[in-house]
Amino acid sequence: MKYTVLLPVTIEADPADFRGAAQKGFEAIADLYNGYRPAKIHLVPQDGSDEANLTQAILSSTFTASTTFCD
Repeated sequence: MKYTVLLPVTIEADPADFRGAAQKGFEAIADLYNGYRPAKIHLVPQDGSDEANLTQAILSSTFTASTTFCD
């Protein structure tokens, strides 16, 4: 079974500052991981159900950011 994993973090950023918002989001996720504190994740099954389709529709209407790795 495939799942979409959602990590709920909240950050503050200027409305047009997509890069800053993405950076703050990645830092918030890193803080969750490195803080060894309990973290909440949401698992959404990607099984064609109404819940899965609604989740995909919501994610498709948002902005996407990704990391780059440098050697």
